Amino acid sequence: MNNSLFEDIRKMIEPVIALVDEATSFLEPEINAIISNRIVDNNQVDKTLDSLLNYAGMSERADRLFRRLCNHYYFINPVLVSEWIVTYRDMYGEDNHVEKGINWDDLDCDEEDCDDIDVICSAPSGKELK
Repeated sequence: MNNSLFEDIRKMIEPVIALVDEATSFLEPEINAIISNRIVDNNQVDKTLDSLLNYAGMSERADRLFRRLCNHYYFINPVLVSEWIVTYRDMYGEDNHVEKGINWDDLDCDEEDCDDIDVICSAPSGKELK
């Protein structure tokens, strides 16, 4: 492919990236509030993770915020976060978490919490989702 085609594609994508960054910037204060106020409302966290997941594959910032909220909420509700990890992998592929540095595979799975799903459900003490 020639450089002109790449340049044309880049020009088409730039406005989308700007919109993703703008949407992510609106979510960041909510994420900060959830974490700093230690909010444990499953519905609010679920809704926020859902919104973030839409952008995580297009924005490193959104991906980082998604991982940050998962890391925070994992020890409050590991089943909910595990479901979002599976959804993340379904949407962005099994290898995407490795490319982005997410080390979810290092966590142990407690069969009782997994509910017969091959997901990560409990982390050894002191480990964080990266």
